[in-house]
Amino acid sequence: MKRKGFDPQDTKPFKLSRSKIELFCECPFCFYLDRKLGIAQPSGFPFNLNSAVDHLLKKEFDHYRTNSEPHPLMLKHKVNALPFQHEKLEDWRKNQRGISYLHEETQFLVAGAIDDVWVNPSGELIIVDYKATSKSKDRWKSTNGSSVKTASKFPPPAISFTATARKTSQPLTSP
Repeated sequence: MKRKGFDPQDTKPFKLSRSKIELFCECPFCFYLDRKLGIAQPSGFPFNLNSAVDHLLKKEFDHYRTNSEPHPLMLKHKVNALPFQHEKLEDWRKNQRGISYLHEETQFLVAGAIDDVWVNPSGELIIVDYKATSKSKDRWKSTNGSSVKTASKFPPPAISFTATARKTSQPLTSP
């Protein structure tokens, strides 16, 4: 089914998820087909390991959040942050609610459910996406002062996280 694609003349914000931005990084043509022409990629099979990893890591990090302590994985990988405490965290984790950020320059509305939020000592929020993967190296990408790290230093099947830190005056909001 064809969806409405991106129209650069439209003044309304255009909604993008983290996975669509990742699609652009991996395959700009696939992104063009999906977002401009409205031709989506075929959906894959559900991956139950991802759901289990998400659930277990959220539960573990919530324990450390309650105690205002860093998780042992944060210490091991020298992530200078704590699990962020906020009354809307459970809403931000829900697929139909999530969080959103409007990039005013492009009118892109980046939105979606999150797995976690951490905060570093300078007050930057780190949006975290837990993944079950078998990758064995770190990747860093940087755009406009944002840093993205995929860390996977665990044996397969590995647990990795993607985290984005960005100082902004615009708060995270629920759509």
